[in-house]
Formats: sequence, C-alpha cells, structure tokens
Amino acid sequence: MIELAGNRLLASLIEPLEGRLRWIFQQIDDPAVVWEEHRELCDAIISGDVDSAVACSLRHVRRNRATALRVLYGEG
Repeated sequence: MIELAGNRLLASLIEPLEGRLRWIFQQIDDPAVVWEEHRELCDAIISGDVDSAVACSLRHVRRNRATALRVLYGEG
C-alpha cells in the first residue's frame, strides 16, 4: 500500500518499523483471511470507492488488533 501510494514521507516513516511489521505479519492466525482483506481494500482503492476503502481498512485493523496485541504484549 505504501509503495502504491507513492508517498515518500510515509515510506520514510514506516521504514524503521518494517522489520517489526514483517515479524508481526508472520504471526497471523489465518493468512488467507488477511489476504482477502487486503484484496478487498485494494479493490476499493483502485475503484476510487473511498467509503468502502475506509470500511475495509477499519474492519481489517479491528479484526487483527487482538492478534497483534497478543503477539506483542501477551494481551487479547
């Protein structure tokens, strides 16, 4: 997403976090679900459907928040 955005500032901000994010992504319980969430979000962005993109991204973050907290802090 960051690369597709073409936003150099965003890319420079995320670069120091990239290794940690890759590690977190490897801890995902069901990669197929995450893949589908990313596909839906990409489709919404490509079609220019802002409302759908917002809804998809919020749904994705909310669904995966518990996994990230558990992996990082042992919390649910």
